[in-house]
Amino acid sequence: MMSEGGFIAANKSNTRIKGISENNYDDLVINFSAYCIYRVRCCTAHNRIGEYVMSNDDEGFVVEFAEPLLREVLCQIFTE
Repeated sequence: MMSEGGFIAANKSNTRIKGISENNYDDLVINFSAYCIYRVRCCTAHNRIGEYVMSNDDEGFVVEFAEPLLREVLCQIFTE
């Protein structure tokens, strides 16, 4: 999917993405976003063996990926 351009709107109806219909595409984006947000939440909330614990070294990931993702999901939710 990433080689076809990722999650941009133009790819929603792109039939070159194998096995993904327009309805499945929406579900895929929603489920992937929810999973990423959940994993970041677990990394910050849990402190147990086997769970990755974020530190100050992960600030770039949070600032460049996690915060924009969460901000966009919230904007999408509250503008509808």
